[in-house]
This record gives sequence, C-alpha cells and structure tokens, in this order.
Amino acid sequence: MNNGTSDKDMNDHPNPGNGSGEEPVESLLRLASSRPEPSDTDREAIRTHVQGEWQKVAAKRKFRRRAWPLSVAASAVLAVTLVVLNQDQPSISTNLQEVALVERITGHVEVSGNQTPENAATVRKQTPIFVGQKLNTAADSGMALVFASGISLRIDQLTEVDMIGENTLKLEAGRIYVDTHADTPATQTVTPSRFEILTDKGAIRHLGTQYMVGIDDELLSVSVRNGNVQVIAEEIDGPSTVYVSNGMSLSFGSDGAPDVSETDVFGPQWQWAENLGAGFVLDSRTIAEFLEWVARETGFAISYESENARAVAEETVLHGTIDLPAREALDVVLKTSDLTATMAQGEITIKMKQ
Repeated sequence: MNNGTSDKDMNDHPNPGNGSGEEPVESLLRLASSRPEPSDTDREAIRTHVQGEWQKVAAKRKFRRRAWPLSVAASAVLAVTLVVLNQDQPSISTNLQEVALVERITGHVEVSGNQTPENAATVRKQTPIFVGQKLNTAADSGMALVFASGISLRIDQLTEVDMIGENTLKLEAGRIYVDTHADTPATQTVTPSRFEILTDKGAIRHLGTQYMVGIDDELLSVSVRNGNVQVIAEEIDGPSTVYVSNGMSLSFGSDGAPDVSETDVFGPQWQWAENLGAGFVLDSRTIAEFLEWVARETGFAISYESENARAVAEETVLHGTIDLPAREALDVVLKTSDLTATMAQGEITIKMKQ
C-alpha cells in the first residue's frame, strides 16, 4: 500500500545514530546504567497509590454513564415546567400533524393556536390545517377543507371549530357540513372513514353520509341529506344514542329531549354548503358522472327526459377541471354539449337541446 512514502525515500535517509544501524534511543539505553530495584515498602506504596488513582478514574466513568440519562430527565422536568409556566402563550411546535388542506375560502377566516410561523400567514387555498388549531369564520365568510381520507368539511359563517385530532373536531358554535366523499361517482362503493364531531351537547359519528351539524343558542341540531349518522347525546340520566337517516333532522328542545322530524335534502338551508363546494375534476369523466356530482352537491335528483339524452350523457367524456359551485358548473359544462337542464322541485331534468 502506498502511503505517500516510497522505498527510495527511505533508502535516501539512513537512520542517524552511531553508524552501526542502531536507533538513537537504543544507543542511549546502552549507555544508561541499570535502575535500582525498589524496596518492598516502596512497592506497596506505589501499588496503593496506583489503585487509588484507578478507582477515581472508574468512578468518573460511572458518573459520566449515569449523567446522560439524568440530564435528559432534568431536561424533561424543565420542559414540563416551561409548558406550565407558559400555558397561556400560543404554543409553536416543529412537529405538527397535518390533517387537512383548505379547498375554498370566502371572506375572513382566523386560524389560531398550535401552528408554525410559516403557517401563521393569511389563510388561502392549499393552506395546511394542523391538529391543535382553531378556525373562526367571520360574518359572510366560510371555508372548505379536504381531509386525506377524502372527507369534505365545510364551515359556515360565524362558526368556531377546534381541530382536536386527525379525525376528530369540536364544534364550539355555528354550523358545519360533512360529505364523506364529495367527488366520488354515485356508482362507486366507498368505505366510510372514521370521523367524529364533538359538541358540549353530544357527539356525532357518521356511517357514510352527507349531513349538517349546528349549535344555535347552545342547542344541537343534526340534518342528514344522505346516509346515516349516530348521535350520542349527553343527558342528565347519562348518554343516549339516536340514529338519524336520509331526509331526517334531529334537534333537542329546551328540556333536552330529542325531536326527530322530516327535512328537505335541498333548498336554502343547504345552499351555503353548496356554495363552498370545491369544484369537480372533469378529466376522463362522463357528463353522467358529472351530473351525479351535481346531484350530490345540491341534493337534487337527476332525471332524463329521453333515453337519447341519457345516452349522450353517458357517452360524452369531459376534460379539465371546473372550480365552481355545482349549479354554476352545471350551466357551464352543458353549454358545450347537446344537453340542457332545468331545476325544479328537487329534481334536475336533462333534455336534448332543440
């Protein structure tokens, strides 16, 4: 192996010494006289001293091995102390759990709580939302979020929501709308994702559905457009479970008793959620699939005036993305086709253009 010194270099520099090839140290040792042997008393003194020094070194090593975990424990105590002392201050974490992205926003929305400085900027489309954040919408404002599971959450004006966990939120005030799969064709079967809404009056869990939850004057109401929800209401005698299905609404009177009644799945009470819809990806989808999305967003049923109109809808393939609420998107998309639509009494009728 070549380490930078060649055999020639070593031959060009002979060992200095007495000319006999001996190393200098070896030559000096030959000139030195032998060292006197220590007495038994000196030997014992030396042994005792060396043993004492060795024990000191060993003790230092043991201390070092123990010091690291102790320092970690001390740091943990310090961290807990700091959290307690600063619990009223906004906490900033560098290891936050992202739960959703903003799909649409109107007006003014305040995001506070556990957030990174980068996320403290103005909320806009594609802004990430993290566990521990609070969302507050002002008057004439709203926002729509999409979760990794595909769940669409829409938040009405004057609403406060706490993002408690990856699949859990608390509704403090106002109104929200949940769609388990907003951009999924009706013909495709999906598995409902776990999602829970907490309120001071009870918890709501869906079973694959579209529904609206509201808190008004501290009273809880749940309206179901499609599917089923489970409401676990907090009552004086303990929690009680009520199931609410398609076209039904659950509310609680001043005495806390549940009241279940029929409700429309379309109309003004759903309009705010429809306006916050995130749009539809048209690529490789047919007009028929697009119409199913419009029906899901509006609560209207789809009907075809003729088999010819149905065939055109099922065979026409669309391209691009349309980032408009459903009713506006319906007008824009059908203008480029041979079809037209009328909306009345909860039904969208598709016809051939004259």
